[in-house]
Amino acid sequence: MKNKIKDRILRLTLGVGVAAAVGMTGCGKTDTSSDSAQTAKTEDAKEAAYAQEASKTSDDTKKKDTEEKDKTETVYVKSDAKGNPREITVQTKLKNTSDGDTIEDYTNLTDIKNKEGDEAFTQNADGTIEWENHGEDITYEGTGSEELPVDVNISYELDGQPIEPEELAGKSGSLKIRFDYKNKTTQTIKIEGKEEQVSVPFAVISTMLLSEDHASNIKVENGKVMDIDGQKLVVGYACPGLTKSLKLTTYEPTEDIDIPEYVEVMADVTDFSLDFTATIISSGLLEDMDLKDLDDVDEMSDNMKKLEEATDKLSDGAGTLEDGMKTYQTYLDQYLSGVTALDQGAGALESGLQVMNEKKGDLQAGATLLKESLTTLHDTLAAIQLPQGSSVDLSGMETAAKQLEADETKLNEVLTEMGTGLAEMQELAKEAAGYQTTVETQLETAKTALDAIDWTKLDQAVRADSQTKADAAIDSAMKKALENYGLSAEQIQAASGEVKTEVNGALDQISVSDEAKAQIKKAKEALEAIPTITIPEVSLDTGKLTETLNDMQKQMKILAGYSTTLGTVSQTAAAALQELQTGLTALQTGTAQLQEGSGQLEAGVAAFGEGIQQLYQGSTALHQGSGQLSSAGTALISGLDTMISGMDSLHQGLIKFDEDGIRELSDLTGKDLTNLANRIRALKKVDGKYDNYGGIREGETGSVRFIIETDEIKAE
Repeated sequence: MKNKIKDRILRLTLGVGVAAAVGMTGCGKTDTSSDSAQTAKTEDAKEAAYAQEASKTSDDTKKKDTEEKDKTETVYVKSDAKGNPREITVQTKLKNTSDGDTIEDYTNLTDIKNKEGDEAFTQNADGTIEWENHGEDITYEGTGSEELPVDVNISYELDGQPIEPEELAGKSGSLKIRFDYKNKTTQTIKIEGKEEQVSVPFAVISTMLLSEDHASNIKVENGKVMDIDGQKLVVGYACPGLTKSLKLTTYEPTEDIDIPEYVEVMADVTDFSLDFTATIISSGLLEDMDLKDLDDVDEMSDNMKKLEEATDKLSDGAGTLEDGMKTYQTYLDQYLSGVTALDQGAGALESGLQVMNEKKGDLQAGATLLKESLTTLHDTLAAIQLPQGSSVDLSGMETAAKQLEADETKLNEVLTEMGTGLAEMQELAKEAAGYQTTVETQLETAKTALDAIDWTKLDQAVRADSQTKADAAIDSAMKKALENYGLSAEQIQAASGEVKTEVNGALDQISVSDEAKAQIKKAKEALEAIPTITIPEVSLDTGKLTETLNDMQKQMKILAGYSTTLGTVSQTAAAALQELQTGLTALQTGTAQLQEGSGQLEAGVAAFGEGIQQLYQGSTALHQGSGQLSSAGTALISGLDTMISGMDSLHQGLIKFDEDGIRELSDLTGKDLTNLANRIRALKKVDGKYDNYGGIREGETGSVRFIIETDEIKAE
């Protein structure tokens, strides 16, 4: 199929020029009229071959030969059996466009003879000729000496071994005759701003007649074999130098195209003989080509660029979608982890508050007992009256008691501060519970929307198959466009419908993207609706509480030391002993109560510290979970935006693919084919410049063809 497409490209670019050059190869059997039986004779065989060359004035080349050139030349060349020229005769037809007494001409021929009229002529040293003007065209003949534009080299092999043509006569075996052509005529052209030498385009046709009585299994490479009343007319064709001039092998669309450079004939022969071969060389290969065909190539090249851009956009959109899906999956996992941390943090917070509430009563009871004990101690100390002159110093005891009172005040302040923090934590716990419910609700909504998407189908349609299907659609579209090139308007329209169907098939493969996009937008809206939560900076420092309690225990040890001193005093002062004993008893009782309250307070503080630790852990986890949830949610939303953007790019790319690509597609094209078209334009100009062999006046138009006839190969 690839070669078929590229052959069609060649036919498009070369147009009818090639058809004109090789039109002879399309002939069928000749007419079998009453005198056809004589065509086997040598002279009639020559006439039949020349008649084939003359048939170029009809069909594809009729227009070309009826354009009435100012000067038309037919160059007849007699050569040996190998193709080496021996005699060159040029027949010239000079169109009469003069109103004067003479017709002006220029030629480098010698031995000029008027072939159809009696007009006399004068040939000057500079090559100019003046013919008498009798009102008719001039047909004359002369001898040429200039080099032929194309060399013809004919070689022979019998049973795989080279053989000279004169030795071949009368031989039998497997015969191969090969015509090699060398284009020696070049011109300078400019391509892409650079000058280069190219061969002038020539079409070469070689023919021969082989008798069916002496030749069988006839085959020809680069040609055809046709029947002519008991004989085989072998026709081969070539365009020497054209492949190189067009640089077909350097362009991807044309690299496999093979324009013939030679002709090879194979046959099994018996008692071989050959009357002649005739090789016809014609210029003007591209003369009849309509450059509008090349303009169509340029337009198709532009359309192919649009198609490529649309395909690139399609591919980019699919890639963006795939990246978005990966981002979605990554941050969805983080999002779910954040929700788990949030749930755990809220649980720890609730547990810490529960412990604190349980121990709050014990802590308050201990503080109350401590206050009452301090009051009792204060009253007892105030009631003690030492004997006058006593050496007992109670100032330290008074100092300790005062310090205890100060510590009690500080204790109340710490407890009040901690109570405020506890209230804030209780409020946070309520807010966290509501926040968790909101998150779970919105997340469930988002998950429901995303679960509604057939991710497998979307992934297969986009990530795995989108580019493949787009390429397949392009290949199919181009195939149909090329196969239908040159059909009627109705057929082309029908083919265009088939092409569009191919593209719509690719579009259908990604149709799921619209539904998926709607579900993703729904999920995005649900996630964006999740509120944020602020964790307050609550200070529940138990260090102050512990410090105050330690100081109170220190002061109580001081008071305990005074208990012994007071006992000694009561033994020496009988009158005061009773009062001291009563105060001491009250002091001991108060001290015991104070110690008991202190123990309860320590237990409460320890329990509270444990609750605070759990509370901090819960708060930290809650904060981390909330932060992770927020960042993951932002990234997830960004990923969803990327996915939606990718789907939009994919959708727009397919629209571009359909509107600007397929609707304009009519042939395979691209930069290489555009360059080929530009090269053909340049070759067409060169082709038009080679229009004579024997010389022509400046400003006149001309045409020329060459007929090279070889000697016969026959036994003596």
